Amino acid sequence: MKHRIFGKKLGRNYNERKALFKSLTKGMFISGYINTTEAKAKSIVSTIESLSNTIISKPELTAKRELFKILQDQTWVNNVFKTFKEIFGTQTSNFTQITRIKRRFGDDALIVRLSFVKPIKFEQKKAEVKKEIVKKPVVKKPVKKETKPVPTHMEEATNTSGVYYAVQIGATPKKLPSDYYAKYNFNKTVDENSIDGMYKYSLGQFPTLKEATNYQNYVKQKNVQCFIVAYSNGKKLTVKEALAVSKQ
Repeated sequence: MKHRIFGKKLGRNYNERKALFKSLTKGMFISGYINTTEAKAKSIVSTIESLSNTIISKPELTAKRELFKILQDQTWVNNVFKTFKEIFGTQTSNFTQITRIKRRFGDDALIVRLSFVKPIKFEQKKAEVKKEIVKKPVVKKPVKKETKPVPTHMEEATNTSGVYYAVQIGATPKKLPSDYYAKYNFNKTVDENSIDGMYKYSLGQFPTLKEATNYQNYVKQKNVQCFIVAYSNGKKLTVKEALAVSKQ
C-alpha cells in the first residue's frame, strides 16, 4: 500500500531531484517546451501548472517573486510574465500537454515533448550596447631631478686629500630608521653610507688615529660595539694602509 508516498525518485536523492525539477521548469519558461523522458515530464507537470496558475491569478508582485525563484533574472521574469498574460488571458488550468516523440536508443526510454497547449515564445530583445572606446590622454610623468645628497665623510675625502678615520657602529642590508641611534645621545652626527648593497653607519671624521681611538672608547662606554675604519680619496683602507699613507 502506497501510504504517504508521492512521486518517483528518478534514481536521485532529494537535493538532486530538486535541482532537476528546477532545471526542467526553467527550460519550460525559456524555450516554451522541453524534450525529456515521460517519467520526468509527468513529475514536473504539477509544478508548471501551479506556477502558470500563479502567473494568471495571483497579484503581479507575488507571481514575479515565484518566477524569480526559478529564473533568477529579473528582465526575463518581466518578459515571461507579460507574454504569458497576453497568450493565456484568464485561463486558470490545463496549460501543458505531453506529446510522445520516440524511443531512446540504448535504454528504449520513451522520449516526450512537454509544452504549453498554446504556442508561446518568450523572446527577450536585448539592447545592443555599443561600447565607445575612449582614448585616455597620455600624461607625461614629470622627470624627477636628482638631488645631490649632503656630503658625508667619505665624499669629503673624495674632495680633499688626506686620510680620514671614523668610528663605525653598524652595518645592515636594510636601511635603519633615522632615529635608530638617537637613544644613545652621541655628541656627533651619525653618518649613513650605502656601500656594496650595505648601509653603514659611522661617527665622526678624525684626521688622526689617536682622536678616532679616543672617540671609540667614548662610544664603547655606551655599550655599543664599534671599530675604526679609514678612508682616503673616497676609498676604504685598512688602518695599517691609512697609517702608511698618512705617515702617522
